[in-house]
Amino acid sequence: LDEATKEKLIEIREKVKAGNLTQEEAREEMEALGIKAPMLKMGERNKLNDSLHSKLQQAVEANDEAQIKDLLNELLIKLQNKTNQ
Repeated sequence: LDEATKEKLIEIREKVKAGNLTQEEAREEMEALGIKAPMLKMGERNKLNDSLHSKLQQAVEANDEAQIKDLLNELLIKLQNKTNQ
């Protein structure tokens, strides 16, 4: 991305943080800048990964071996899918 686009992205992010712009409005503005939708979905993927890691942490704290095994398997599958893309 060029410097002007990066600056506009920073402005959009600040507007969202301040509550002056919704996520959907921000997405529309980013698309108008030529940023493709898959790039915009990164935050959504991170939320899914955070959720998985949170569940894993809870399972570890509860010493739930079966849940830990299931969650690690799910994480492995996600990582394998990501590397095969």
